[in-house]
Amino acid sequence: MIGKKISEARKSKGLTQEGLAEKLKVNLRTIQRIERSESIPRGSTLNLICDALEIKPDDLKSDPVAADKKPMPEILINLTFLIPLNIALMMVPGYLTLDSEANLNSRIGALLLSFFIPFFVVAKTPLMRGLERMLKFGT
Repeated sequence: MIGKKISEARKSKGLTQEGLAEKLKVNLRTIQRIERSESIPRGSTLNLICDALEIKPDDLKSDPVAADKKPMPEILINLTFLIPLNIALMMVPGYLTLDSEANLNSRIGALLLSFFIPFFVVAKTPLMRGLERMLKFGT
């Protein structure tokens, strides 16, 4: 995020990466890494960049409200995926035990699936917030 903001500020000033590197007396590769977010400028480098681009260091910090916003197509895809997935998750254990004469293997399978499906959903989405996970994959 910082790299993108630095790149935008540099372009708005009409500077190339080479020009900025010469102005700051740093290696061109340093500027390239920062703009691609491969490294984060700290201390004196950050101050030099801010001075050269006439921006405040606070302006480079990410906006948490903007970071949480998702594009509309992603929301629509999630919603269309959410309904069939929740129905499927509810039906698997129910289907396996629907028959009153279900054998022991079916009942054990249903119990295992009802445990392991939520377990793997949580295990495979560690960066997802709980509410988002619940809405996407159901309770």
